[in-house]
Amino acid sequence: MLQGSTRAPFFTAQSWVVLTLYALLNGLNQFEWLRYAPVATETGRVYGVDLAAVGTLAQIFPLIAFLLSLPFGWMVDRFGLRASLRTAAILTGAGAAVRCLGGYDWALAGQVLFALAQPLLVNSVGRLSLVWFNGPWRLRATGIATMSIYVGLAVAFLVVPIFGGVLLASLWGDTIVSLVLAAATLLLIPRDPIAVDAGLAEHPSLAGSLALLRNKRFLLIITAGLVGNGFFAAVSNWLEKILEPQGFGSGEAGLAGLLLLVGGIVGSAVLPNLVAKPERLRPVVVGAVALSLPATLLLLTTSSLPLMLVAALTLGFALLSPLPVLIDMVQRIGGHALSGIALSLFWLVGNFAAFAGARAMGFIAESGDWRTGSIALLATLVIQICLAFAALAPAGRPVLREAE
Repeated sequence: MLQGSTRAPFFTAQSWVVLTLYALLNGLNQFEWLRYAPVATETGRVYGVDLAAVGTLAQIFPLIAFLLSLPFGWMVDRFGLRASLRTAAILTGAGAAVRCLGGYDWALAGQVLFALAQPLLVNSVGRLSLVWFNGPWRLRATGIATMSIYVGLAVAFLVVPIFGGVLLASLWGDTIVSLVLAAATLLLIPRDPIAVDAGLAEHPSLAGSLALLRNKRFLLIITAGLVGNGFFAAVSNWLEKILEPQGFGSGEAGLAGLLLLVGGIVGSAVLPNLVAKPERLRPVVVGAVALSLPATLLLLTTSSLPLMLVAALTLGFALLSPLPVLIDMVQRIGGHALSGIALSLFWLVGNFAAFAGARAMGFIAESGDWRTGSIALLATLVIQICLAFAALAPAGRPVLREAE
């Protein structure tokens, strides 16, 4: 329980209002990230630009996230969840509306506004669960918030191609959804609990932020996140090339990529319930991560479509399901005053790893040396399993109670 709090033991009705609005905003933001990617050729034709320009509409997101993750994490800690979500909602509504004003330049401007909302949203997960949820529901709330990332990406892959032939008209649909959600957030999002606001009189400081980098567990967690993100980016970005030697085409690779996200959605819903007790944390999480080894071996070797799809689903579960647990540990180490900064460091390292992993696999794809690539992928997973084991305290230690 939060010191001085008079809230219910686990959550309140307002807790679910906050979590629902957050999940919808976060999912929509992820959807808009990939808004043009599944219909890149049609987008280029409509706007009269080449594929490189179309790619910029998505690539602007990780660039802005990299540049603004730390300052926006500080803003979440300094000004609170309500202000952060309201700002993200305004940026979301404005981004959708701006894209409807004309050609490519307006589309890019709208994507920039969406991208500015992203670091505010992903760095708010910690404050949301720490402020509005207690007990086992704190980790479950983190799982739901994380799941919204994968849901938004999956919906983009499923829905965007359906309306690819009416691209500009479909943007008006996005605008209506975005403005309604922005209005709901501005009107319905409650203030952070008074007891928590009072406890945050000590605002985030440079010394406190640097102290995070001296915390061994924090460093182990962000390193585990670095390796995991790098592996996932390498596989997901080059899935078509990875599966090509087994005789699979772009259609099968696209379905496998979707199943990676479905596995993450299922894992984010299931895993937090399995580790409600601290003594279950290490065996469950390490066991989930260990599933990635046989799943990757199967993905790299099978020529059977059903087995390949099972491997993709299992790999998505193994790689993405531990993310809510890692986020929960990071935000608890940061505590109420530094949860935003702690998460911004976690995402910053993760984004760098995603870029590095995709680039490294790109070199392998260009060389065609998939034997070396396969060995590198499997070695990376062994390192990931070891890091996950080391990052989690022995059974019985109060890993999930560090900030309580």
